Formats: sequence, C-alpha cells, structure tokens
Amino acid sequence: MEFAVLVAWYNYMRGKAYAAIQSEKESSEAWKEALDLYNGTLQKYPKTEFAIQVNLGKGHCYRTLGAFQDAADAYELVVKATDTIDAASALIGIGYSQFAREQYKEAAKTFLKVDILYGYEELKPEALAMTSKSWEKAGDAEKAGKYRQELERRYPDSKFAKEK
Repeated sequence: MEFAVLVAWYNYMRGKAYAAIQSEKESSEAWKEALDLYNGTLQKYPKTEFAIQVNLGKGHCYRTLGAFQDAADAYELVVKATDTIDAASALIGIGYSQFAREQYKEAAKTFLKVDILYGYEELKPEALAMTSKSWEKAGDAEKAGKYRQELERRYPDSKFAKEK
C-alpha cells in the first residue's frame, strides 16, 4: 500500500469523524459511521502509523455513544503506545468514561495524572476541573476544594475556572 493512499484514507476517515463531532445534531448514526471508519482503517491497515490517532478517535466515538468501557479500552491503547498529547487526551477520555460509570475516585486520580505526568498546559485546566468535580461526586469536599483552588490559582482565565 502506497503511503499517499494511506494518508488519503486517514484524512478521509478523520474528516468523517470530525463531521460527526461538529454535527449540530450529533446523531448517533454519524458517530457510528465514524466508528465504523476507524474500525475499518485498523482492519485494513493493522500496522498503520496512525493507529494512535485512530484509537483516540474510536475512544471519542465510543464515549459519545455511551459505550464507556469500550471507550476506556480504546483510550488505554493510546496511553500504552505514546507519551504525547494524544496520551494525555486519552487519559482525559478515560477519566470521563470512569466518571460516567460513577467511578468517581478512579476518575479523579486519572484526571490528576494529566496534570502531574504531562506538560500540556492546554489540557491541565480541564483535568484539574474534572479532578475537583470527581472528588466532589466521590463525597470528598476537602479534595474537591483543594483542586478547585489549584485550578483558579494556576488558570484563573480558563473557561474551566470560570465555571462554578
């Protein structure tokens, strides 16, 4: 398979997935179509150099469709494969999946890893906000307050700090 063909396929698949993400309706059919494209890519090109991004996309699709364990599994493949921003984004996805399954303590710890282990400042406000919300849902007001204060101190202008 020529590299150019693979790149074209990836871009097509990515475009379809983004179309689903940007859809005003956010219909489950669009997400299922994007998921089918991701799965088809991995079946057709199992050793693709885009596997990290494909699995990240699969995680987003599964999470949006409410398949939270499948989402966490797809995100975990990303975390194991790289230490880039994709891995940090995948950890955020795992945290949201845990949160949705009411695994609040685990979610808090997962979100906090993004702040501690990765240097991607653009992801840290969301990670800290969700750490705080997760601890709040877990019933630990002290930890929730601690991470809320940390968010407001370090990222006072972020949209996450402005949410109450």
